[in-house]
Amino acid sequence: MFSMGVSALGKRSFWLVGPANDMETCSNKLMGQFATAAASAVAQAISLVSADMNAQSAARSAVQSALLSRDGVSEGVRIVRPETLAELDYCRWNGDGHYNVSEIVGLSPPSLGQIVKYLDIMRKAEEDNLVTIHLSSQEHAAVGAVLAGARLVLMRGMPSKQAWQEILKAYPAPSANPSKAWDRFPLPFSRDGATCSSSVTVLDCLEALEVATQLGWFDHRSFNVPLWKLLREKFDATWLVPGEILALGHPDITARNPNFPGLLNSSEQKEPAKNVVTSIADVSDNESEDELIIAEDEAPSPPWPSPPTPRFFQNRLNPRATLDPRAKFLPCKNALKNSMDDVLCPISSDNFTSSEEDLLKADCFRSFFERMQLRCIVRLNRETEFEHTHSNAAISVLSSQIHATEFNDGEVPPPEVVRAFLSVCSAYRTQCASDGVPGRLAVHCVAGLGRTGLMVGIYAAHRHKVRGSVFHGWTRMCRPGTVQTTEQEKYLRRLVPDEGSNGKTAPRFLNSFGLNSFGRRPIVSVKKIFSP
Repeated sequence: MFSMGVSALGKRSFWLVGPANDMETCSNKLMGQFATAAASAVAQAISLVSADMNAQSAARSAVQSALLSRDGVSEGVRIVRPETLAELDYCRWNGDGHYNVSEIVGLSPPSLGQIVKYLDIMRKAEEDNLVTIHLSSQEHAAVGAVLAGARLVLMRGMPSKQAWQEILKAYPAPSANPSKAWDRFPLPFSRDGATCSSSVTVLDCLEALEVATQLGWFDHRSFNVPLWKLLREKFDATWLVPGEILALGHPDITARNPNFPGLLNSSEQKEPAKNVVTSIADVSDNESEDELIIAEDEAPSPPWPSPPTPRFFQNRLNPRATLDPRAKFLPCKNALKNSMDDVLCPISSDNFTSSEEDLLKADCFRSFFERMQLRCIVRLNRETEFEHTHSNAAISVLSSQIHATEFNDGEVPPPEVVRAFLSVCSAYRTQCASDGVPGRLAVHCVAGLGRTGLMVGIYAAHRHKVRGSVFHGWTRMCRPGTVQTTEQEKYLRRLVPDEGSNGKTAPRFLNSFGLNSFGRRPIVSVKKIFSP
């Protein structure tokens, strides 16, 4: 017999984990035993909010019937299995049109779009006054836990750690061995599904949803899923810090996607970018910056191999350097420019006009940057990493400032790169505040995933006091595929707010090496990352 637990997501909604990795292959006997135990557990949970014994008995019978039926529906009961729903992409990352993810082993945290759609499904079932059972297979337990936890954090306002404790009522506590813990997600392009101490966890994701809600980065009630998806599919872009930093893949590569020709159309002349920083030595060292803490850990593991070949990269040897030459660069219709002063990103449908989706469909890079008032680009990749097919002028017309703070693919930034990046962001914000315009900037490397996700995480810790582990959860849900190597994961997760500050004061770096920020205060001190 089963010893069945259940997590209460609401008065009439619950989360259960099934008896096997693949629910479709369960034997009738095993499924019958599970259904009996699960029905009793749900009836007992219902008894906590209803003293009607007849109602409890009816619920037990209906839940058991629904679990055993093919369509998951019985009188007053509905079984929801997100991993089987096409509208949720079967709870897997589909590559957003840029990557062939068929070889990826292991699951990723559910995306923000999947979370919003899941909440809509659960909400509608509750509005129909149904007892709703969210059923996950053991293979999808971590994904199901994030979705169920999101229901508690976002719809019930439950603190993330309390939500995690409720989740553990349905499934045993994870193993202390991180390689065997069910609550961890592997690297985004993992080919073996292995997890380790630096892997993002269910709790990271729940804390991220809580913090993002508090910071105004995310509101599940107004999140515009179609616009968020279109921005990623067309421009390979995501607002990782809404209203402040747009993370994107290199425009030269994105513009080769034959599904969206003409993205770097430069038929109209515009003065090229000014104030181009080609070396981090060009950044002033006389500005004071807040510090960050990076906790020490074991030596970083070697980077994971390069991500899989993008779908439109199939015909050449080097997936990072070449694309399908059949991509056509046709002129695109420039969208009408509007003020959009309050637009943060496709985070809130309230921030967009009714024609915003049409505008985004018509946009090329230039018109989109103009509408979003993106006047600064920070490039993290080295120019020699791939063969460019567009001139520098085609990129430079996108923004009035382009800065280069380069470091190697798959690695973590040296301290001078961190100083340069934060200095650029700070100076640009100051300039925009003086000019009375939004201080939005774009950050990219080649894919806009590894280095970009890591550097935006540093910015979030510095500017918004977001712990690295929390940002780790956020970036994996907001922009699937980000933070690509174990080394990058460990670096990001070492970013923590000052002790006793509760995240409300500026973070700082420990100074075990005397690496000073702008000549005075320490900027970083991770011996096992930065030692020769």
